[in-house]
Parts: sequence; C-alpha cells; structure tokens
Amino acid sequence: MIRIVVGFAVLAGLLLALGIDIGELIFLVLVLLVVIGGFSLIILQKLPRHFIAMFSALALGPCLISSIVRTGAQSLLAQFGLAPNPSWNFPRWSGLALLLFAAGVSFIAYCILAARRRRERAQTEVRGAERTPLVPQHIDGEELI
Repeated sequence: MIRIVVGFAVLAGLLLALGIDIGELIFLVLVLLVVIGGFSLIILQKLPRHFIAMFSALALGPCLISSIVRTGAQSLLAQFGLAPNPSWNFPRWSGLALLLFAAGVSFIAYCILAARRRRERAQTEVRGAERTPLVPQHIDGEELI
C-alpha cells in the first residue's frame, strides 16, 4: 500500500508542477487515509503499517516534488537562455539552493539507510556464526588436544 501512496504523491507532485490544481484530490485522499486509520485503530487496536510515513508522504510529498521539478526546470531553462514561465516566481539562486538542499537531504537519507542495511547484515552474519559450534566435534579415532 505504501508503494501506491508514494506513486500517487509523485504523480500529484508532477501534476502540481505542471500547474494542474489537484489540492482537493490530495485532501480527499488524506481524509480517506485518516478514516481508514481510524477504523483500523478501532477494530484492530493498531494503526495500519507505515501509517505515519504514508500520511507524511501524501501531505508533504507533492509539494516537495513540485518544488524540485519547478526548480530544476527553471535552472535548465536559465542555463539555456530561455525565459522561465512567469508563474514560477523563484529568485534565481533560491531555486538552485532548494534543489541542492533536496539533493543533500536525499543523499543523507540514502547514507542512513545503507548504514542500517549494513548493520542488519552484520547482525545476521553474527547470528549465523553463533549457531556453528565453537569446539570441533570429536571424531572417533582422533585424540583431543
């Protein structure tokens, strides 16, 4: 379900970047998610899996993606000497700063997840090593040292 929500957030962000106002649709999907979470909390006494991540992806994702796409498009248009869309009212360097900030946050998140994955693999290898016997098994006919 989280893949569907993230896909919707990306699509909504791209549509917002193109100037299509789908704020009401995003709001309705957020309300639907909250209602589903409420019913799940009442019936199962727990929230759906990744509820906070899905809610924040729907609430913040389209705005961030729209800003990144608009900033990138404006930077590319400015580099080629083309006039940017007048509805994109970003100062020249603030757009580049926003794009660099988003890239930096993405890089930091990737590094954190990669470190966590390495730690989990190391713990799995340690658990596997714990299962092997430390003392070799005695074979008949051999003397123990």
